[in-house]
Amino acid sequence: AQTVYRALRADLRAHELSALPEGLRGELLFSLTPAMARPPRGTNDPADLPVSEAGWAASAKKLGRAYARGTVSPTEITTHCLRVARELAGRSPCMGPIHVYDDEHALRDAALSTERHRRGAALGPLDGVPVAIKEQVAVAHLPRRDGTDFLADTPMEGDATAVARLRAAGAIVLGLMPMTELGMSPLGQNRHRSMPRNPHALGHLVGGSSTGSGV
Repeated sequence: AQTVYRALRADLRAHELSALPEGLRGELLFSLTPAMARPPRGTNDPADLPVSEAGWAASAKKLGRAYARGTVSPTEITTHCLRVARELAGRSPCMGPIHVYDDEHALRDAALSTERHRRGAALGPLDGVPVAIKEQVAVAHLPRRDGTDFLADTPMEGDATAVARLRAAGAIVLGLMPMTELGMSPLGQNRHRSMPRNPHALGHLVGGSSTGSGV
């Protein structure tokens, strides 16, 4: 370990930092509070945003209330989310939050959730709530490729713990969201994916590595 440490320090030329004059050295940080990257601009009014006509997604709490009242069902919401995600992906520039869809299992689980809500036997506040998973995380039946094209396109045999717990709580997994290659960029670019733009500012990238999640 010490050999690797010394080699990395040498490659980074870290030892040269000690030769810098005191005048070039800043104060040590004693707070982990993040600095503001840029001053706030505009308002938070949805009417100011390019996709305002699509409306805002209801919260899990609001969806649960609607399911309990029977005004909408998990099947209807899941079908709607899959359709809108594909619609966003088909726009130019792309704004699609999902790049691998799992309609079969999502609609199956949505039907089961719809029946539970009909019987008044919901599993909890996440029952029937649609979610999508970053492609870095294992999702059964779908490949985990971490934003690459060299990792095997082989479906995973099981879910990661977080995904399994979401399913156990009744959440509906729609599919996988694109990310930067191996999570190695904060910009939101990846030549192996059709990466989405920021749907609220089409001239901007979303950022990374969780680009689809950002959308």
